[in-house]
Amino acid sequence: MSNNTTSAALPSPTGIFLSALALASRFLGGSPPADQGQIHTSLPDGYKVVDLTWSGPITDSGPEETFTGASMRDIETKILAAHPDFKFPTVNATSLEEGLAKRDKDHLTCKPGVPGEFWYAEKRYIDAGIEYLAGKTGKCSIDAGPRTCSRISCSYDSGIYWCNDNPERIEENCLLFSHYAQDIVDECTFTHGGIEQLMGQEFSTSSWNIMAVWSKDHC
Repeated sequence: MSNNTTSAALPSPTGIFLSALALASRFLGGSPPADQGQIHTSLPDGYKVVDLTWSGPITDSGPEETFTGASMRDIETKILAAHPDFKFPTVNATSLEEGLAKRDKDHLTCKPGVPGEFWYAEKRYIDAGIEYLAGKTGKCSIDAGPRTCSRISCSYDSGIYWCNDNPERIEENCLLFSHYAQDIVDECTFTHGGIEQLMGQEFSTSSWNIMAVWSKDHC
């Protein structure tokens, strides 16, 4: 008498090894940052994540154009698809600092929200985000708040967010973001298990803020 019972196929040792290798490569830096494309709700309940909008001239003498995306890198990808020769204009460092000095910063906290609401990001990836954002000129805008945020930069689960607490849509100089994020790095970095980590939130007097935190988007 034959036995017609079918047993479930077990995964092969090769398949298990490849899956483990793919997972390990993510945390060891073996895969590129996924900082563009679809938006996810990556902040705690009560926050809303929306697209970021950028406006600026594409050429020295050309008119301003507007692009919208899931992050600044996503926006740059869209600009380059339409204008392959585009480069963000450079700015005079001295005049930039003078302009930024006039922008009022309210306060900074290194442990935003309630305990367990946010998690720590790795400093090296926030540093990379700051370096990228530092050269991005133009005007950035975000939907009405409160607690409406755009993920302006993210790599290896370490995100920089711009959040609006105003009841109306706002527009700001995109270059401000890297300065706020740098303040968070300077004030909130600590070392645990040999890894430099941080999380923090800096507020402006104009009812918006920048957060540097762990992102569950797996970016």
